Amino acid sequence: MAARRTKPVAAKPAPTPTPTRAVPTRPLGEAGLKLWDDLHAAGEVRGSSEPLLLLCERFDVRSFLRVRVLRSWDKADLAALISLDDQIDVGLERLGIRTILPSLAEQKADDWTAKLALVEG
Repeated sequence: MAARRTKPVAAKPAPTPTPTRAVPTRPLGEAGLKLWDDLHAAGEVRGSSEPLLLLCERFDVRSFLRVRVLRSWDKADLAALISLDDQIDVGLERLGIRTILPSLAEQKADDWTAKLALVEG
């Protein structure tokens, strides 16, 4: 019996290295992970990552709570969301990254003007 000839297998090209990305030490949702990635990509993270991680977690909670508010317009949920936004503002200022997110500040101002009119009315 003749030896079976096999085709030589071409070597797979090495994967293109991707820049290393900081990985949060706790799981984050979509909104928190986006903030985490954006701030790391912008080079705005200095010192311990714990304050940033807490801020990212608040962004995740905000995302969840905002959906609840938009569905039910419950005053307690709305008050909690407004309070959470205040905490986020403080966290951004403490980290010195407030200026990176001007569109978020503008969006929140527009959102809250309309929401507060409904609650007060």
